[in-house]
Amino acid sequence: MKICGKYTYGKPVLGSVKAEFCRRSNQFFWLPTPKQKDICKTFNLSVSINGCATQNVALVSFAMNTYNYFDSFEVTAELAEFGTGVILKASGSAGFTSQVRTISFEDVPSSYKPGLPLEGKIKVVGADSSPIANQAVYLYNQDSLAFTLYTDQNGLATFSLDTSSWLESVSLSATTIEKDKNEQTVPGVRFPDYGTAYHYVTRFYSKSKSFVGLIGDSVDLPCDKDGSLQAQYIIQGEELQKGQRSLTFFYMVESKGSVVQQGTVQVAVRHRTVNNGKINIPLTKVMDLAPVAQVVVYTMLSSGEVVADSRDFPIQLCLNNKVTLKFSAPQELPGAKSTLTLRARSGSLCSVRAIDQSVLLLKSEQELTTDYVYSQLPIQRMWGYDYRVEDFSFSPCFPRPWARPIPLEPRGRRDKRSRFLPPSVGDDVYTIFKQGLKVLWISLGLHRRCRRRRRPQLQRARRRRP
Repeated sequence: MKICGKYTYGKPVLGSVKAEFCRRSNQFFWLPTPKQKDICKTFNLSVSINGCATQNVALVSFAMNTYNYFDSFEVTAELAEFGTGVILKASGSAGFTSQVRTISFEDVPSSYKPGLPLEGKIKVVGADSSPIANQAVYLYNQDSLAFTLYTDQNGLATFSLDTSSWLESVSLSATTIEKDKNEQTVPGVRFPDYGTAYHYVTRFYSKSKSFVGLIGDSVDLPCDKDGSLQAQYIIQGEELQKGQRSLTFFYMVESKGSVVQQGTVQVAVRHRTVNNGKINIPLTKVMDLAPVAQVVVYTMLSSGEVVADSRDFPIQLCLNNKVTLKFSAPQELPGAKSTLTLRARSGSLCSVRAIDQSVLLLKSEQELTTDYVYSQLPIQRMWGYDYRVEDFSFSPCFPRPWARPIPLEPRGRRDKRSRFLPPSVGDDVYTIFKQGLKVLWISLGLHRRCRRRRRPQLQRARRRRP
């Protein structure tokens, strides 16, 4: 426990401290047991020359394995300044948990495209939310161990899964302890929790089983130079015209609500052959794309089907015009003269504001930064359609008219009910364009066409005779 007193400019306050360290009781209303008393300890301390008082607290007497108390500590303190007797009051709290590690999936799409690798990251942090390096992570596909990964210095472990043999939706899970070695839980006993993460991915719909996917990392693209992106594709040869030798991919880049770049890329293809490969998408004037570049790549097959993908790529925040300020001396006496040198591109309109340092100490959000400038943009990224132009069409994956559910044979009043299971569907090309560029597409077959699924037959429950 550390208690500090400081003036506005950061100088220490010297004095004596009286602190109360407590763990509050938590009485559940459904339990008949009487309410427990709060567990508290009082400390009288003196601050050191840096204005802080430190005290080690033994937690043995705070019933750490009992559930009748909140999982947090509360501290209330009073600091009496030497000489003036002015009393400063403060309070704080700190929680504790049995969650030793927390695992989460990062940058993993909600759907996969058969034949294209499913890539993503797994993040592992400790109880204090700091990343854990060199931690073994076990990635499971359904209940089968797929990979054993190790985290880097940022607590991240990258993975790439082969989706060629996947047929339906897949459930992924990640742990830091192998599943068969997990300890059994005992009611009323607090055990350490090492965390488990889950991620559910659906199959991306394509009538011809042709796909294209953008490749990239979530790391901000540098703004001081031109860049490029990659996309990999799988085009089924049966969807090409006889004798067709090339296929055109189109790409568009949107930033701040408008299309700023577009172009085409030609690839060589062959009829009646599975064509796969990668294409490069150039990015020019990357600084103008900040804060986010929304990229869409697509092509149209001879059957009229559109194969597409979209993705958002964050751009490093930079300002086109560089400005520097420098005083002739870092510190001057009151009333002394000082020189301020400002450097910027010729013809720039510059604004200089002189304020007291305490203003930024008390209201740091008023400081002018690059993040603040970009936060003032009226449009940073686009998603979806305005409700006035949204085409609310009936979902093609539900039968029309509605199928009448088959009622179960009643055995009593409570069993007289019906069940209907709607088909499970994933993303499609229409979703790609809706989340990416706001372009109106008509008669291009973007809407999902559902695969024929064998509808489960609900059998009538037979009444057993005694």
